[in-house]
Amino acid sequence: MRRFVPFILLLAVLGAGCAAPSFPDLPGTISGAWSGRVMEPGSPREVEVTFTPDGGGSLVVPAEGPDATPVQDVGVRDGVVTFTVPDLPGDVRFEGALGAGSIDGTWTRAGEELPLVLEPGSLRPGPDRPQEPRPPFPYRVEEVGFDSGDIAVGGALTVPDGDGPFPAVVLISDRGTRDRDATQSTHRTFRVLADALTRAGYAVLRTDGRGVGGTGGFVEDTGYPQLAGDVAAGAEFLRARPEIDGGRIGLLGHGEGGYLAPLAAPDAGAAFAILLASPAMDGAAATELEARERPAASEASLGEVEESRTLRRRHLELIRTGDDDGIRALWRAWFEKQRAAGPGEQLEDPAELAERFVPGPYRRSYLLHDPAPSLRALDVPVLAVYGGRDPQVPAARNEPLMRDLLSANPVATVRTFPGLNHLMQPAGTGDPDEYTRIPTTIDPEVLDAVADWLDEYVGS
Repeated sequence: MRRFVPFILLLAVLGAGCAAPSFPDLPGTISGAWSGRVMEPGSPREVEVTFTPDGGGSLVVPAEGPDATPVQDVGVRDGVVTFTVPDLPGDVRFEGALGAGSIDGTWTRAGEELPLVLEPGSLRPGPDRPQEPRPPFPYRVEEVGFDSGDIAVGGALTVPDGDGPFPAVVLISDRGTRDRDATQSTHRTFRVLADALTRAGYAVLRTDGRGVGGTGGFVEDTGYPQLAGDVAAGAEFLRARPEIDGGRIGLLGHGEGGYLAPLAAPDAGAAFAILLASPAMDGAAATELEARERPAASEASLGEVEESRTLRRRHLELIRTGDDDGIRALWRAWFEKQRAAGPGEQLEDPAELAERFVPGPYRRSYLLHDPAPSLRALDVPVLAVYGGRDPQVPAARNEPLMRDLLSANPVATVRTFPGLNHLMQPAGTGDPDEYTRIPTTIDPEVLDAVADWLDEYVGS
């Protein structure tokens, strides 16, 4: 019997990009640890579920022992999260609504439906993170909020001690649904970055992404013009504060944030831009490159890998031409072929599956975005940094392109740090699977380089 092309190979078709996939039909939207209490009468039971970007996961119920049980059938569609736990007795399943920082749902076991609200975080002690900032801080930390269009944006502002006015940096996170700390694989990247820059004399604004924490909306329904507008609104919020120097507000984007920073720069009145691990090619090309750079699933045959690549290329071609009906036809035919080759009862309706591959505003914006015009238009100091072991935004391909796009800017600096991954951590292979195991959140050399560059071109 013919084997199915492994799901991990198809993730790239939907847009792997700068980080774990984060589109409505992919578990990458919720990847990481979530915990809560199943509200059993008289004895609430703690549970922890960890989702992985490849569609899998695991569940720990401490009252039933320390071992993890596999989670299957993980899905995120139209804001609804579902999964099953087939190895637990009682046909365990979950369905809940993904909201601002929680998944509010129902845990079903042996036919009994019980409330369960999952929130980000683990029940167990996390790994050591030596760079994690801990109070007391030599600066002020303030919970802030402002409006961007018709949504409220929440975040945190750190300001050096003193009267100012201080230069300021607006942080823009990588792809998908991110909190203000850009938390990924138990690393709170933006919290560490904000701490380092504020200690160096710069105010730093970091905000929750749409649909997370204190920010409204839903990122998957949002195109790049609106997301760039959120960045510009953050800069305007800073400009109205007396302790901020309105003429020295700049943008720092990581990954996809490096797409949004140049787009937002004119409306934000940006005085400088810093791009960390940001693609210098369009989103579709970046997706295709990442899929080639990252190793294929070990269980896949060469034929399956090639089939996946052919599907991906055709899918991206149809997105570029705006042929949504062609996308539906492509994937319906593929899923019908899979159902005919194997146990059809294990597949949903091919037409419904195919519909999930039609990109929404956010995914379409990413895949079709060409950063060249906005990068060439930057006439302020720019620093672009890459990691030499980053398979998601490979330096060998992106650094030369970035140098070319910024060649007319006399105050542009482009450099690569050998041995660092996409998060700017010292890495072995650079694969995202390593992120959690690496104690360092951001290599101190990168933090120093960013602060030194700011001192030279902006001044604290």
